[in-house]
Amino acid sequence: MITYIIDRFEEGFAVCEKYSENEDDEIRMQNIERKLIPNDAKEGDIITVSDNGKIYIDYEKTKIRKEKMEELRRKLTKK
Repeated sequence: MITYIIDRFEEGFAVCEKYSENEDDEIRMQNIERKLIPNDAKEGDIITVSDNGKIYIDYEKTKIRKEKMEELRRKLTKK
């Protein structure tokens, strides 16, 4: 399985960043055809490509990532 974060949608593709919990890993981008991504997928969602090629949204990882991003935003804007 390979996991990605959807960065944005462009010209029929989802531009995705390979997901890693290790922040020191090199950032790798991958274009995936939009028609292969679930219809309800949005920017910031974490998607997983299963071994059989099916792509699904990992709602739990997405929720955790969004909570971490919100916490970081609060820390950065706190005065």
